[in-house]
Amino acid sequence: MDATKLGANGQMNLMPDGDPGGAMKIVGGVVDVQKTGEGAFSGTLDYTKANPDNKAIEALGAKAKVVPFTAKTDAEGRLVELVVDTSVLVASLGKMTTTYSDFGASVSPEKPAAGETEEAPESLKKAFGG
Repeated sequence: MDATKLGANGQMNLMPDGDPGGAMKIVGGVVDVQKTGEGAFSGTLDYTKANPDNKAIEALGAKAKVVPFTAKTDAEGRLVELVVDTSVLVASLGKMTTTYSDFGASVSPEKPAAGETEEAPESLKKAFGG
């Protein structure tokens, strides 16, 4: 699927403004956090603050303002894991886990051969914001 056709707010925009996985956006919605151990944290985030003007999130009401999360940092204080319990929003969503590693490593992705891809169905594109 050509993620660029989904727009800046599409769910496949995995690096909005250099923010891998949208972590900084999520951190912007943190309303409560406690240190639970060495490099370990838990807290609550307000999705309406993390995603202002998002009608789908606004429609979730008050429960969108109290979403639990846990986070881990490495010895240098860098975020290495963020787990958001999205089941409080929609039970079937479960927990969303994002991990970060290989800081500063070179990445050279290669486009797959045409025979190894197929066009995504319209229903999937719509599900991801297209």
